[in-house]
Amino acid sequence: MSAGFGRVRLTTTDLELWCQVEIDAQTPKPGKALMPVRGLGTVLKNMPLSHVELRSAGDDVVCEAASSEVRLAGIDPDEYPDIEEPEGCLMSMPLAAALVDKVAYAASRDETRYTLNGVLLEVEGRQLKLVGTDGHRLARFAGKLPPGSECDGGEEPVKAIVPVRLLQEGVRLGGKLGGSVTFELYEKAAGIRINGSVRMWSKLIEGQYPAYEEAIPSEFAGTVSVPKGALCSAVSRLAALSKGRRQAGVALCVEDSRLVLRLDADAEGGISAVERLSPARIQGTVPVCGLRISYLSDALARLPDVSMVDVKFSDDKGCSPVAIQGPETSGAGLLAVIMSYEFSA
Repeated sequence: MSAGFGRVRLTTTDLELWCQVEIDAQTPKPGKALMPVRGLGTVLKNMPLSHVELRSAGDDVVCEAASSEVRLAGIDPDEYPDIEEPEGCLMSMPLAAALVDKVAYAASRDETRYTLNGVLLEVEGRQLKLVGTDGHRLARFAGKLPPGSECDGGEEPVKAIVPVRLLQEGVRLGGKLGGSVTFELYEKAAGIRINGSVRMWSKLIEGQYPAYEEAIPSEFAGTVSVPKGALCSAVSRLAALSKGRRQAGVALCVEDSRLVLRLDADAEGGISAVERLSPARIQGTVPVCGLRISYLSDALARLPDVSMVDVKFSDDKGCSPVAIQGPETSGAGLLAVIMSYEFSA
């Protein structure tokens, strides 16, 4: 906590993610203090009035409000790591929670796969791409930069791997505070501003992001188009029946001009189930294909509000990636790709 010139700045970090808040305050004397953030939060929540006075007492901080006085054990401020705020913004854009959710769910949670812990951001002209993958599934959003975006990167494309945690925490806090959220990209860092007074930032992830384009099939052996509502409901029922089974799979195939989803029997619960969906528009060859039901459910939940969903099979064997998206939009919009496996009935 640093005070001076009618402002108080609060800064906290876990050395990966930084958060900084500035508020108006009466600061008759400038100074700094370092204290446990949870302890300070507990003290402030239990103060009798909304207005509180804080003063330093050595390394400790004394909090006073009305008749209450609480002393909070502090630490020498010199013990705090150096605060290196990012400078030289290359681009900024309004950031919505829905946009982050479109791809962040597919990013890896495995800390040993460091580059996959981020979302790949690509900007060329006014075109935006966001990609998340864990090696088993992939989500890609392609569209125009949101209105109000600014890009100072010149004619060169902008490319960066942004920690998924920064994006998720930023929009979560923005939703909690009910304010505007702006994403900012720097040369070696990414940041988020909320209402102009809250700032979060983190270093960009260094390393080579996988060539994700190679995981997106360019041609398809067959396509099944079904009503989105019916498919989502069927998958939801199968997911409920397979609850607690970490690797539960579902087989997709075509029978009698209908898309059939078959839940494999559980050795412990003895539950199997079949969903038959119609009408289904079928093109080309549709093989029997196994998918993890949780992956399928996650992908469908992020699709926009469209009437039909296209499920595309990249070969006639059922062992290659399956693409899921709304009606063809010339490469724009949201695309999900899920690795398939050989299903055993």
